[in-house]
Amino acid sequence: MKSGDLQFNNTAHLKFSHNSEGVIAKYKNKKFILGYLSILKERTDLTDEEYISYAQSVLNYHCSVRGVPFHKIGKLEPISSKPIINNYTPFYKYTSNAIFDQYIKKGIWQLGTIQQYRTIENIKQRDEFEGHSFLNLNINNHIVSTICSSGFNYLIFCGTRKANSDIHKQQFGEKEIYFPNIKSFAESVRKTINAKRYFIQNVEYNTLKLYINKTPIANPEIDINNILTPAYFDVINEHLIYPGLFVKPESFKDENEVRIVFEMPQDYYKPNRFENKDLLNYIKY
Repeated sequence: MKSGDLQFNNTAHLKFSHNSEGVIAKYKNKKFILGYLSILKERTDLTDEEYISYAQSVLNYHCSVRGVPFHKIGKLEPISSKPIINNYTPFYKYTSNAIFDQYIKKGIWQLGTIQQYRTIENIKQRDEFEGHSFLNLNINNHIVSTICSSGFNYLIFCGTRKANSDIHKQQFGEKEIYFPNIKSFAESVRKTINAKRYFIQNVEYNTLKLYINKTPIANPEIDINNILTPAYFDVINEHLIYPGLFVKPESFKDENEVRIVFEMPQDYYKPNRFENKDLLNYIKY
């Protein structure tokens, strides 16, 4: 399908616009940034080697056209499609003593956003690929490949599995906080911010962010010849959670990050600060 063949038809719940990042779709109060889309002929697939080569070419194109940094590729393998089962293993968080004393110790907490991490001033912490994934889905017997950035409707709490980590202390602050009861902590936060649900996973490090799900998706509401419809965005919204929110470029591997992401009913572009003193019962410091 040629780019000129794509139809951008606005509906009551789906609106399109364009900027330097690509095609911006707003659907049900959520933003999707589409940087690339291709559709293979019916019942045509690629080998694993072809997918890898394809992903490298698309990533090079994306970085050059969008002006985002190119991260070194070491892991030449796709991201596996798998159900997200919450990992309640205890973890740690590092922050400065000043922030701990001024906010956390008083029960004031902050959750980050995809937009914040994509644009943060600290270059060591900035990741322009937050929310980004290269999705390859089998929809109505066609492989539909899409570069998509989304997940702006998730609020994020970051930690690490590393205890007494000099790397984390240098980058985030010397104060180490231990979270032994992750489930109670996450449930309490969810209720306080009125989140729909949450997911907890270790972050996977894979620069290609190549996600392949060959399980057939049969959806009569999706017309391959006019694919940019609400039904298509419902499908990609379901599949982008893990590759978009729990996969980062390999240059961040030393962070050994774990995340709790909270699904909200609308997008957030600035950090969300809230008060919950009960959370102090679920940490040690």
